[in-house]
Amino acid sequence: MFKHPEGGPPLSLIQVDDLRGKTHQGRWPYSLSAGLVIGAHRQYREGRFEISHLFAGVSESAGPLALVGVVYLLLALGIAIVAGLLFAAVFASIGSSMDLSTMDPNDFDIFLANPIVLLPVLVAMLLGVPLAMAMFFAPSLVALDQVPVLKALGLSFSGCLKNIMPFLIYGLVAIVLVILGSLPLMLGLLVVVPVLTIAIYTAYRDIFYG
Repeated sequence: MFKHPEGGPPLSLIQVDDLRGKTHQGRWPYSLSAGLVIGAHRQYREGRFEISHLFAGVSESAGPLALVGVVYLLLALGIAIVAGLLFAAVFASIGSSMDLSTMDPNDFDIFLANPIVLLPVLVAMLLGVPLAMAMFFAPSLVALDQVPVLKALGLSFSGCLKNIMPFLIYGLVAIVLVILGSLPLMLGLLVVVPVLTIAIYTAYRDIFYG
């Protein structure tokens, strides 16, 4: 059984003002994901699924979902900048002890073999995992419960943290499935993405309403 992020009863519905029209950047990925979640939710509650449900995220919660996308893009960009600056610093530090103008392929292999080169990657992973945790349930909370974006990010992070092992296992399985689904001309993703989204919805229902 998944654990509720606040250790209490299921969430109450929190109403927020519509933010539609303020921004469109970053809307589509989370709107379509939310559409799949909405479809799964209505299938669970009403026993029916319609193609129109896939676009419900655009028509019902476009503004808040767009804000989720913008927050993700900004935080991901910040992580990329930090990792880039660290890599530049590592390159400058190692390069100061090497003559780059006369570097041959063997020297480059030595450069890549230096463990400190992995520092930017490790930092990006350490920052990226919490970001993924904050985004994991955020579209579902925004689309289904109208939870404010920042609160949804916090609840998503807390929910994943209290269920860290299932979250990590899901992440590993998802990576494998996405890779396999990408092999036959990306056609497998037509099956993989809905399956992964339904798995997220099932976890969401267990954590926040179980």
